[in-house]
Amino acid sequence: MGLIHPNANVTRAEVATIFFRLITDEARTAYWKQENPFSDVAIQNWFNNAISTVSNTGVFSGLPDGSFAPNQTITRAEMTAVMVINHASGCLIERAEDLLPDVRIWPDNSNINAWYYFYKIHSTIFCFSTIKRLNP
Repeated sequence: MGLIHPNANVTRAEVATIFFRLITDEARTAYWKQENPFSDVAIQNWFNNAISTVSNTGVFSGLPDGSFAPNQTITRAEMTAVMVINHASGCLIERAEDLLPDVRIWPDNSNINAWYYFYKIHSTIFCFSTIKRLNP
C-alpha cells in the first residue's frame, strides 16, 4: 500500500497524472497520445502517457524553452492555470478590456503582463461567484 504524504510538494508530472485520471474514459480515449513535443518527457518515463494525453487536451502545457519540467514542483500560479483551463471551457478572460470595472485586483497580482494574471483573476471571480451562489 502506498502513502499519501499530505504535506509533501507535488510535481508537474504528478499533477498531470491526477488530471489524466480525472478525465472520463471517453475523453482519455479521444485525446490519448504517447508522443509529445517536450524535450524532457521520453516515452519510457512513467509519466509519459499522462503528460502526452493531458497536454493534448490543452489543459496542461510546457514551458517556453520546450521542456515540461516533470520533476519540478508546481507553483500556485501554474496550478491555478491548470484548474482554470480545466474549468473555463473557452470562457477565460484574456484581455483587460473584458474585465468588469469593479473586479478585485490582488496586491500581489497587479502585473497585467504576468503570464498568470488572467488565470488568477478568473479563479477569483469563479471562487467568489461560487461562494455567493452557495451562501446567498
